[in-house]
Amino acid sequence: MAEGLVERISSEIDKRVDARLAPRGIQPALQLGRAAWANLAVGLGSVGLGIGATAVILQSWPPAEPRRRRYSIWGYSVHL
Repeated sequence: MAEGLVERISSEIDKRVDARLAPRGIQPALQLGRAAWANLAVGLGSVGLGIGATAVILQSWPPAEPRRRRYSIWGYSVHL
């Protein structure tokens, strides 16, 4: 019941703003519905889970033999 009231108030505010902007030639912005926000949440959530899973795998999978490598840049030696 409260959601319906909020949506009606929101749509009324949007109508008033669009009516004020119309004489100036400004186009109203696209409105995202609940489905669009749900898709956005699922997409960002799956990306976050993928990054987290990748971090866990990379941290728990050390190389068999760590090798020290020597790099030289402009006469400076760096051991990694």
